[in-house]
Amino acid sequence: IELDPEVKCVVVGFDEHFSYMKMLKAASYLRNPDCVFIGTNEDPHLPIKDSPITVPGTGCLITSIAMAANREPIYMGKPHQPMFEILRQKYEMNPSRTCMVGDR
Repeated sequence: IELDPEVKCVVVGFDEHFSYMKMLKAASYLRNPDCVFIGTNEDPHLPIKDSPITVPGTGCLITSIAMAANREPIYMGKPHQPMFEILRQKYEMNPSRTCMVGDR
């Protein structure tokens, strides 16, 4: 496996084609303490109503990479603070006058 020395960040989101090789590559990049690790959300599974099937969510993918890399991600999706802080600063939003709405 060849690693690109220019990679400065690993972002993990939903990937229905997640593989061992993707996990290996992400964890390898994250050995560099200067490489930023971002996760989109901690969802354990996708919301599928009235089905015997469980579809693992993004949280499962992120957790596997976090374990392999021995690192914790910065979560950018709702309801985590980083995304809101960026939006608050950019658009001068007042938190007491703001409502975040999710999909669950």
